[in-house]
Amino acid sequence: SSSLKTALLDYLKRCLPADSEKHNMVALCFSMRREIGENHEMAARTQLKIIESQPWVVTPELKSSLVKVLGLLKDAAESFSKDSCVRQATRCVRTAKLVALQLHFLKQDSDLQLVNLQPPELLSAVTVLPSCYQVLVVAEAYGYSPDWPHILFQKVILSGDFVYLDDFKRLRPLTSALFEDIFKKLDGAPCSVPNARRLLSHCEHVFSRYRLAYQQNLLDVSKALLQDTHSSGYLRDQLAS
Repeated sequence: SSSLKTALLDYLKRCLPADSEKHNMVALCFSMRREIGENHEMAARTQLKIIESQPWVVTPELKSSLVKVLGLLKDAAESFSKDSCVRQATRCVRTAKLVALQLHFLKQDSDLQLVNLQPPELLSAVTVLPSCYQVLVVAEAYGYSPDWPHILFQKVILSGDFVYLDDFKRLRPLTSALFEDIFKKLDGAPCSVPNARRLLSHCEHVFSRYRLAYQQNLLDVSKALLQDTHSSGYLRDQLAS
């Protein structure tokens, strides 16, 4: 009966909390996939807590611990999926992707830390990531909304990384509001004018492009838009209204 299953598992949790093998064996006998998933996930998060309690130093032991965490999370996600626990399975998959990304950087001899981050550490961590997909992996794992204007300002305006911009465009639209927020960061900040001009060429909204160019004293851009036969009429109507 279900009450017997629950009683056995409660007993094991209370009297043998460290014996995950017995817990899984009992749960498996009763086809209690959700409980197996919970046990695997708890073991993974306990291992992450142990990692968090130690100084962040790249060692073979750290890599080995993270490989173990990754395996536990994959097993947890599989067990949850078999019991149609979509929310829990998704949570494990997202954390597993984060751990896999962490291992990717460790294998490249990078000491960049992505696991066990606190909210104030997230922006600086995602800003140094080389691809937008990696930013999204971190964001999903932490339930974090990336500050794309800040990231794009750092990557594109300051560093001139237009490959990153192309990467972003495949995942997110370049909206007028996004350009507005990026260009606000130029006010009073030293930046590369050629990079700002080049970024502005990606703004499809003509009036926004004109206004931002004018505000940033990129007069050659604003003048060219006013003289362009495709945009001049629309711009003059907008400026007159």
